[in-house]
Amino acid sequence: MPTVVTIAITSGTRWRVPADCNSATIECIGAGGIGGGGYSKTTLTLTPLSLAYINIGAGGAYANSGPLNNNPGGDTWFNTSSGAPSSSTTGALAKGGGALPVGAYGTALGGQASAGVGTLKYSGGAGYGAYISYCCDGSTFYNANIRSFGGAAGPNGAGGDGYQANSPGGGGGANGGSSSTGVNGGNNRLGSGGGTGGASPTAGTSGGGGGGNTSANSGAVGSVDPVWTDYSGVTYGPAGGAGGGAGSGIGTTGTNYGGGGSYYGGQGLIIITYNATVTIASSYVEVLNDTGGTAVSTPNKWRIPYGIDSITIHAIGSGSNGLIATPFSGGGGGAYSTSTIDVSTLNNTTAYYLLYTNIAQSGGNDAWFNKLTNSAPTISTNGVLAKAAPANSTAGGAASPTSIGTTTFAGGTGGAGAGTTIIKYGSGGGAAGPSGVGKAGGASYNTAGSASGGGGGGANGGSSTAGVAASSATVAGAGGAGNGGTGGGAAATATTNAGAGTNGGGGGGGKNTAGTFLNGGSGGMQAIWTDTGTGTQTGPGGGGGGNAAIDINNIGSPGGGANYGGGSSAVGGKPLIVLQYTITKGLTYASSISESAAGSDVNSGAILLSANSSESASGAAPITVIASLFTNSNESASGLESGTKYISFFPVINANATGSESLSSKHITQNQIAENSIADGSALGSRSFESQVSESAQAQGATSKSRTANGTINAAAGASTNITKSSLWTPIINTQSITWNQVNTNNT
Repeated sequence: MPTVVTIAITSGTRWRVPADCNSATIECIGAGGIGGGGYSKTTLTLTPLSLAYINIGAGGAYANSGPLNNNPGGDTWFNTSSGAPSSSTTGALAKGGGALPVGAYGTALGGQASAGVGTLKYSGGAGYGAYISYCCDGSTFYNANIRSFGGAAGPNGAGGDGYQANSPGGGGGANGGSSSTGVNGGNNRLGSGGGTGGASPTAGTSGGGGGGNTSANSGAVGSVDPVWTDYSGVTYGPAGGAGGGAGSGIGTTGTNYGGGGSYYGGQGLIIITYNATVTIASSYVEVLNDTGGTAVSTPNKWRIPYGIDSITIHAIGSGSNGLIATPFSGGGGGAYSTSTIDVSTLNNTTAYYLLYTNIAQSGGNDAWFNKLTNSAPTISTNGVLAKAAPANSTAGGAASPTSIGTTTFAGGTGGAGAGTTIIKYGSGGGAAGPSGVGKAGGASYNTAGSASGGGGGGANGGSSTAGVAASSATVAGAGGAGNGGTGGGAAATATTNAGAGTNGGGGGGGKNTAGTFLNGGSGGMQAIWTDTGTGTQTGPGGGGGGNAAIDINNIGSPGGGANYGGGSSAVGGKPLIVLQYTITKGLTYASSISESAAGSDVNSGAILLSANSSESASGAAPITVIASLFTNSNESASGLESGTKYISFFPVINANATGSESLSSKHITQNQIAENSIADGSALGSRSFESQVSESAQAQGATSKSRTANGTINAAAGASTNITKSSLWTPIINTQSITWNQVNTNNT
């Protein structure tokens, strides 16, 4: 059976397609306004680890300050390219519920199906009310008089309307529920659940609308129809509309998701459902960072794709921006950490365990990944922790024991600044990487208020070098080389700007010559990891170069630390997490090997063997055998069959690099009794099997497996009736054949 995964998205602007997803059903609910949110659905072909673009509609709002603050519910959409979709072949869009009419009582429409995008669409239910203006001392004021709110649409149908009259009414039911016809809320799709209206109204249940309030107070809330349960066990669904009130400006906040309400309607929702599909031996690199897009809809959570046993994690802490006071020295580079963690126990019945990762986007943030809890790990078997360069310091991110991993390296220290009364910032240290430590930034030079900057440090060990210190107030330092021994940015001269680093090199220092020559160069990133889905290249970054100054009116800017983890006196490089994993097993699992008298076989791994296949025979001794190898296989035979069965196996196994195996077994018979079966299965590899089996009085073959079986044989022959044969088969095994001896007992 396929493994069905359901994911709920309630925030964010991008969503990473999981590695085990090739196509998915997308369902959207628009946000509620006064009317309920609409519903749209489509099915898309998706590329694993590619980025999709999303928008979660915000609930509509109103305020008594006037119609300018009378906002409808926002649209909710999913698209394989940037922006709202216009075709159901690329995405789905559900419209938000409408806003309150102005000046006269009337209907606030729900999100309209006609304006949505999808292969299946329903409209949200309508609300009722008005903005009414009045004057006092020459000023115009507004009261929002809301009498009812619409229910959200869902996969089972349109949202119900709230009561359409200028008196307190119930909210509409959700998802194919009913409209309110008075003070009570509309029912849910099952015909119940509407809240009771009156002076003390009650909330709806299971998608029912809230009851209206006949006193000068708010109506009751609508309720959620729990249609979907995501992989973590949380339920989601469209909501009924709130009940209205009798007074001016009285209303009730809408229920998530998509329920109509005042103050704020219920927000939108995206549901993604797919059958997990894996390809054995497929390897992935997944980058978790802001520019490549995070893989999660909820921050700090990552779902394990199906079929992996271990994950190799690489992390780089963020770079620092150094001292914020005299002498304004540069910040250090982030540390590096790596570890390979076992997730095989999290990938069976609990295949979709949550992992947590910190990828905060500002300087001074550690990068960590933990398979168990939402906190930095303390042991490398649970994850990694790469320390950031500390804030307001020149130190680089520290290696073990402060960082956690099987291998850790420290970031480079920042270069000394030369600031006194005039700010001359120092250079940044390089980030550490898988090849080694980050290197230090070069010091700036200061004489009588004039200064030149040092070069930023190189990243990632290897042949990287420290940034070059400025040798005088007029001679700036070059950036340190990256891992390959090149890439350091050139120092500024009287005619050229400081160069930016490349391939992990540090940026060059600025020179005290008027103009842009005062600026330091930015560090460069060494591209080590390429994201499988997006093609984004990432790696450790070099430090930024220090700036130069002539006087208080001529001060340059320091170069930025490169992403990821480069230090600077301006902005440090961001933290990074990279995941590497390989699909090692398929989706079909069985627990044990067993064989019963009825012929039911189950194996561990990829083949599911069961009974209820039939074998029929015609001849002198017709028999029926209830024993089979593969599910729903049919066997037929004609000819004579003796009391002894001989079965031989001749397996031919071919395996390719992706782990696919095909097996073919042939059995030849004198009596031309043939049995054929086909079975598909996968586990610990993706395998397909086809065997052609035949039986004879004598067959030879190499032994590849041994079996015992109890079977029952019923037979009818000649004029005798109801003759039953029972048999016990036992194998005689040698290197050439498996012989099944059948001992018969006849009972008339």
